[in-house]
Amino acid sequence: MVTKRSPSLNKPLLSVAEVALLLGRDRSTLYDAIKEGTFPLPIVRLRKQIFIPRAYVERLLGGKDSSNGSENSHCSKCGKHLAS
Repeated sequence: MVTKRSPSLNKPLLSVAEVALLLGRDRSTLYDAIKEGTFPLPIVRLRKQIFIPRAYVERLLGGKDSSNGSENSHCSKCGKHLAS
């Protein structure tokens, strides 16, 4: 029997599966958005694995979307801070 684990509170990078669980979406939906370049958060590729920084996921879930052009916005591709 396979059990879904909730994402650890101290991991700085989350897997696509963990982010999908947090966002209430299918894993395949997130992979499709990443492939199409429409995923709204920066991603980190390590070998063949894809991770999303926890801080960006928490910001998105907290209503502080980094793609809205606010003074704290970041590049959705590389995560660098954008000048206001």
